[in-house]
Amino acid sequence: MSFPRCALLWARLPAGRRAGHRAAVCSALRAHIGPFPGALGRVPAVASSSSASGGSKAPNTSLFVPLTVKPQGPSADGDVGAELTRPLDKNEVKKILDKFYKRKEIQKLAADYGLDARLFHQAFISFRNYIMQSHSLDVDIHIILNDICFTAGLCAEEVHLCGESAAIDLVTELMYTTGEEVEVRTYKRLTPITVLDHALESLDNLRPGDCIVCFSKNDIYSVSRQIEIRGLESAVIYGSLPPGTKLAQAKKFNDPDDPCKILVATDAIGMGLNLSIRRIIFYSLIKPSINEKGEKEIEPITTSQALQIAGRAGRFSSKFKEGEVTTMNREDLNLLREILNRPVDPIRAAGLHPTAEQIEMFAYHLPDTTLSNLIDIFVDFSQVDGQYFVCNMDDFKFSAELIQHIPLSLRVRYVFCTAPINKKQPFVCSSLLQFARQFSRNEPLTFSWLRRYIKWPLLPPKNIKDLMDLEAVHDVLDLYLWLSYRFIDMFPDASFVRDLQKELDGIIQDGVHNITKLIKISETHKLLNLESLSTESQSRLSGALKSQARRTRSTKTSGSKAAEPPGPHAGEKSLASRLVQQGLLTADMLKQLEKEWLTQRTEHGKEITESGTYSKGTRRKKKEPDSD
Repeated sequence: MSFPRCALLWARLPAGRRAGHRAAVCSALRAHIGPFPGALGRVPAVASSSSASGGSKAPNTSLFVPLTVKPQGPSADGDVGAELTRPLDKNEVKKILDKFYKRKEIQKLAADYGLDARLFHQAFISFRNYIMQSHSLDVDIHIILNDICFTAGLCAEEVHLCGESAAIDLVTELMYTTGEEVEVRTYKRLTPITVLDHALESLDNLRPGDCIVCFSKNDIYSVSRQIEIRGLESAVIYGSLPPGTKLAQAKKFNDPDDPCKILVATDAIGMGLNLSIRRIIFYSLIKPSINEKGEKEIEPITTSQALQIAGRAGRFSSKFKEGEVTTMNREDLNLLREILNRPVDPIRAAGLHPTAEQIEMFAYHLPDTTLSNLIDIFVDFSQVDGQYFVCNMDDFKFSAELIQHIPLSLRVRYVFCTAPINKKQPFVCSSLLQFARQFSRNEPLTFSWLRRYIKWPLLPPKNIKDLMDLEAVHDVLDLYLWLSYRFIDMFPDASFVRDLQKELDGIIQDGVHNITKLIKISETHKLLNLESLSTESQSRLSGALKSQARRTRSTKTSGSKAAEPPGPHAGEKSLASRLVQQGLLTADMLKQLEKEWLTQRTEHGKEITESGTYSKGTRRKKKEPDSD
């Protein structure tokens, strides 16, 4: 639980309580969520006033009589806490409170803050009656109690945070602001890892235990197809695959009895998967990314990313006790060494996201303003110190504008907008819209309704497009489950949806298992453009031309097409790609053909200039590559 939330909770406790009662409540919170300075410091001063004036005697606590706190009646806004989480089981809450009261460390903590056994008992009874008898609790108290009931709260003497060294200084500073003690422990890698002095250069040089890391789905599909042409089997892992499918592909690759010995993956392999990899091969060192301003950038991977990916080779728990790292292309090898040897830049600041309470405060003063505009105003007025920055809110605003026309309360609208969706998937976005519309009508989204909506049962994928559609449906089920944790009454069938998701996961697993077949069908029906630009694809096999293309790409953010010089006709592109993949066209032959094509293009340009007929020259230039 965050410090601002705890502070807000402390500040919102019903008025009229004396120091003893407030201390008991704050002590209870502190035991579950850790200390928060500034709230508890006032209590001992009241309880020990006699000793502060020079007396050594303990205060006579019989002089303190905690006031009884009146339970809250029904709220005009309804039970918002129950809407955000779920209704509290008061019997379960009572058990937790009674168990909390009997803990020796809690009683000692109360004594440390000036509460003897009598005051602590009276304050606790008052607080318990307030919780048990209130019709609706404050939102923050409700959420905290819900988290504790479902073991989502943090109750530990130590918290271990694992991460890279770049975050140490920032995490240490943040912990100091909450009064925590920080101990930094550094661990060394248990197995060695070596950057090889030669690149792979050809997929013919693959060995069992190799993992080719790509940064786009098109490259994933292309490499998988080329491996299949060579009579090898490969497992495939990328970010949008369901967790079950990723685990199944990892198991297939790790199984010593399975013929699949090659892995083709994105950097998703660095997150939560145990893989037995001998050698990491970077197919490319260029990765598209989104900066803090929401702009797309195409540039080499960072040192942190390279270390995370390279570190998958030769893990201590795998059968390979030494890891190797290299690149697909020779000219990338020096850049890889340079990236890996750079010091990791320390993380200077942490991101902050406006809370629902803060947005509600703005909405109170600006009642006719849309949520998207409220966010803009909040960001404009926000002032943060050097340890923080305001998170990029584009995705939040996208969802806010998507559902703006649907009548929802501000709190509910806020929750919908924080739902994790991929705005590049139209079906997922339309599902968020449909869920919100159904919610606004107060119509529960039942299991039968959801089955009709996603058109269940779904057929196995026949091509790559079908596979991507199934992945989008899986994301929609994820969205349903995410919302079910916040609106249990409106999304009541989470258990059935989990079962449905497992079944869908199995369908997707079968599709990924036959992914090369799907790629082949997609190529035949032109549903998949594996090589969107011939110059970029061909240059991967042609040395210096590839380096030049990458330098051009890294200086522009408008995509590959804007960075590439004009290429031959689209039909010839796919032909060249097929010839290369089938081994009928080598890199040197391709380079020679390109030189000849450029030479002929120059001669045609001269003819155009001499004839002076621009329009005819343009038409001729489009036709002539086909004649070559």
